[in-house]
Amino acid sequence: MVADDWMGLWFVFGLTVLVTVVAVVVIWQVAATRRAKAAVDTADAYRRLAEQVAAVQRETSQQLAEIRQSLTALQQILKDVE
Repeated sequence: MVADDWMGLWFVFGLTVLVTVVAVVVIWQVAATRRAKAAVDTADAYRRLAEQVAAVQRETSQQLAEIRQSLTALQQILKDVE
């Protein structure tokens, strides 16, 4: 009778350890998946930001070229007036 009690105790203990290990692994993997998704989302956000910055830089370069042309024309007018 005592051996049966010990066997039952060891069975419950082993089952508890197994369930705990499985729960820890599942929780760990869920957390790792969330971290990976967060990293991908961050990378996508940086990529979109870089694309926006590149577009603004192209627009600014075009505007600067227009300003230089206007300034060159204005300087030429001022030289002609002198």
